[in-house]
This record gives sequence, structure tokens and C-alpha cells, in this order.
Amino acid sequence: MSGETGGYDVGTREYVRGFRRNSNPCWLRAVQVLRARKAIDLSGAFSMVDLGCGSGFQLIATAAAHPRARFVGVDISPDHVVAARALAAAAEIRNVTFVEASFDEIAARPELVGEVDVAVAHGIWTWVSAEVQRALVQVLRGTLRTGGLLYLGYNAMPAWASGAPLRKLVHLLAAGRRGESREAAVSEALETLKFMRESKAGIAASDGALGELIERLDGRPMGYLAHELLPSAGGGAWHVDVCDALEAARLTYVGAAGLMDNFDQLIFPDAIAERIAAAEASGLAETLRDFALSRSFRMDVFARGSLRLDGPATGAAIEALPVAVASGDWWDGPLALTPWGRISLDEDLAAAAVAVMREGPRRLGEAAAAMAARGVDRRLAGQTLTVLLAAERLMPVLTLEPEPEAVAACRRFNAAVLESGIVWPALASAVAGGGIEASRSARQALEGLGPVEE
Repeated sequence: MSGETGGYDVGTREYVRGFRRNSNPCWLRAVQVLRARKAIDLSGAFSMVDLGCGSGFQLIATAAAHPRARFVGVDISPDHVVAARALAAAAEIRNVTFVEASFDEIAARPELVGEVDVAVAHGIWTWVSAEVQRALVQVLRGTLRTGGLLYLGYNAMPAWASGAPLRKLVHLLAAGRRGESREAAVSEALETLKFMRESKAGIAASDGALGELIERLDGRPMGYLAHELLPSAGGGAWHVDVCDALEAARLTYVGAAGLMDNFDQLIFPDAIAERIAAAEASGLAETLRDFALSRSFRMDVFARGSLRLDGPATGAAIEALPVAVASGDWWDGPLALTPWGRISLDEDLAAAAVAVMREGPRRLGEAAAAMAARGVDRRLAGQTLTVLLAAERLMPVLTLEPEPEAVAACRRFNAAVLESGIVWPALASAVAGGGIEASRSARQALEGLGPVEE
């Protein structure tokens, strides 16, 4: 069966099992620090809601790592809610609940969620109608506490405009079809445009952005493609329009959950960085960044009120951030690729950072001091580690000393995931504050079981 609610298709097969490490509360806290804001306190009984939680994997992993906090997952799909509850029960994670409801229903009865400190809405905004967007804003207005944070992941204009021809063809081919045959329209549309591109015919061949999109989507799981292309209300959104809409919930933009996107001096040539800096006062800086980077997806962090930090306080907060190796091969290759070239580190500095961080998670300032003890200038060591954090070769973590209850809960969760027979994209870590995508050796270090092995 196929059906839509507010433009969102709720009848397609299960959405691909993704993992969004950038929506972890620890990452949102790091965004606040890197953007010179006072960080949220994650040490105690905070609360979090995932609006559109799917099967609940990531929310349950996060709940396991924060046994004193409260978590709520909301999804309109009964199948998703049943699956989420089953996984939480199998792992004996009791500080997370799941609600089957629309945003309209939550807006009318905010007590179903209660007041929260962190809200996550990934893959929702640009897949639903304007009416559902307004309902989502009402939910945030009625549930997110003053000082709270919102993570919002959505397709971004102007780059997503290249997807309009593909979406139109999918909808024309899907018209009148039901069930699996609607999904077949996605494959047919992609095959048709691939044929046109290979035949050097028309827009499929001449529009480079459309061609790149076709190549990027080719071979992706049908759950993802159906979610991306079948909803009638799908498309892309301008950052400035999203900001305007969220003003009704008294939310203002803080920064990008993709950490590198907060460092213009690393990404852009000086002339472009200066032009973007000049646009900050008008509120158009993020729009110019989207133009300059052809960014088709945004991961934005908003706050319902936040305190700004001065330079010394920001520096101290950055050095206090606990960090860990993000993957087993984190030191290989350039840190990032931009339209203007590669972002790379000096090999000696990279080697010093590798030697220090292979010893296990530590606070960024402590890692800088350890590099200084190896002969690296202390200030340069701190800058190097901050760049590695921006490039997500290091990742922000919750703590260096996890609570025993959190460690036990994460182990129960991981056991339940492994026993389920389902291949999930991550496991839970009490140190990381939720799920981690990492090598076996990095997971071993994050769980406090010893140094990362070669």
C-alpha cells in the first residue's frame, strides 16, 4: 500500500538504515563551542526528542549512553514505532519511549513529548508540505525549552534545484501506480535519464549538476531513493527561508553540524571568505556559502537563546572538549576537498597528532600539551587538533570517564543489535555519548578497553 501524509510518503518500504553522527548531542555541543557559544550541559538529566525517528536505532543508542536523561521518538509510521519499541525492549533501555503521531497531533498535545532540551528533525523539512512544516514549528515552539538546541537536516537550495527534473519524471511515471510499482517508477526514471546522458541527449547530458546527481543516486538503496524522490512535497529549501520559518519557535541559527562548514578560513580563498564575512550583517552569509559550495544538503543547528563567549572563554571551551579518533584510517589522505583544492596538514604535525591520539580519547587541550611535550609549538598543536576536529578526523565525545550504568547499557544495546541479525551502521559507546561509526580498534579505545591497536 502507498499513502501520503502532508506530502510525505508513508507507504514505501522501510527507509534505509542510516546513521547521523552529526546529530549526536555531543556534536551539537561542539558546534556551540566552535561558534563561540556557551555549551549545553549534557552531564545530567537533560531530555531529547527525535521527530521522525524511524526505527529508533540512533535514539536508543544515545539513550543507552545517557541513562539519567530522557528520550522520546516520534514517527507517523506504526511499523517504525513497533520496531523501535522492540529494539529498546531487547536492549533493556528504559529511558526512551516512542510515540506514533503526526506533528499536528503533537502540536495539539505537546504533553505527548513534554519539554525537551534537544530536538532532532532529520530528513523531514524538505519532504513534507508547508502545512506540516508549520506544524513542526508549532511542536518546537511548544516543547523545546529556552536554551535548547535543534538539529535540522534538509535538502538545500540552490544546489538541490538540479533534482527537480528527476523528481518530476518520477512523479509522472508513478502517477496512478500503487505499492511497489510506484517505487519501480524511481528506477525507470533513473534508467531513462542515464540513457539520455549516455546518448548525449538534452538536459541529461548538458546539465552537469543533474548528471552528477544521477550518478550519485545510481545504485543507492530503494528505501533511500523512494524517500528522496516519491513524496509529492519534496524538494529543496533556502537556508534563509528556513530561518524565517523557525523564528515562530524563537529559534536562531548557531552553526553547521558539519564541523568543517564553520571554518571559512579553511574552505575558501581569502577573497570569497571576505565577501561572505561582509554578508554576515545582512543574514545572507549562509546563502552565499551554499552558492559557493553547491551544497545540496544542510545540517543546521539552531538554539532557542544562547550566550556568546569572548575569545579567551572560547579558547578555554575548545581545549576542554573531549575528543577521540573518528576512524581507523583518519590520518590518510587530504582532510577535505574543495573547489579550490585540497585541505591538508603538514606531515610532521599530522604524525605528532596521530601519535598522541592513538593513545586514546582525551581533552583537546591535554592532547595539545602532549604534542608540545613531543616538541611541537603549543599554540600550533592546539590549532592542528582543532583543524582535525573540524575535518571530523577527530570527533567530539561525551566524556572520558563514563558512568558504569552507561557502559552496561551500551553493551546491552550492542548485544541486542548483534543478536538481531540486522546489519546496523554503528554501535553504541558510553564515551561517545551514543552511536559510533568506527573501526574495531577505535571502538575498543572508545569503550575504555585499551589503546588503539595497529
